[in-house]
Amino acid sequence: MVPAPCSGTAPVPPPAYQRALARRSAGLHLDALTVVETLHLLALCRLAVGIARRGTTPALPKGPGGVGRTYSDASLLLIALLRTLWRLSLRDMHDWLVAWPALAAACGLPADRQGTMSKRAAQAGAPPYEVL
Repeated sequence: MVPAPCSGTAPVPPPAYQRALARRSAGLHLDALTVVETLHLLALCRLAVGIARRGTTPALPKGPGGVGRTYSDASLLLIALLRTLWRLSLRDMHDWLVAWPALAAACGLPADRQGTMSKRAAQAGAPPYEVL
């Protein structure tokens, strides 16, 4: 006697296939600009910097002939966050921001200047990407 096939059951893949599916991450596949704008990350970074500065002495004013700050602390924090999320080097992050002006603007960077993030980060003390 031949057993009747079970109706309504799907074929079961082998265990190796199941393990491969478990290792593969689903991922959200969001671009950085969408993440920054949707989550209002620049505003959150400004808030975080403001909270961190509470109870500390204010920064000294710019001296005569000194160079003004190109990037705000909130922008540096946001850039450090993006570098961490996308696992980029400082050079790759810089190149990405130069190549994508909309992302640079969303990070609060000035549109008309091509400064270097490393100089501003050095002035801030420990590099922001190391703080995270």
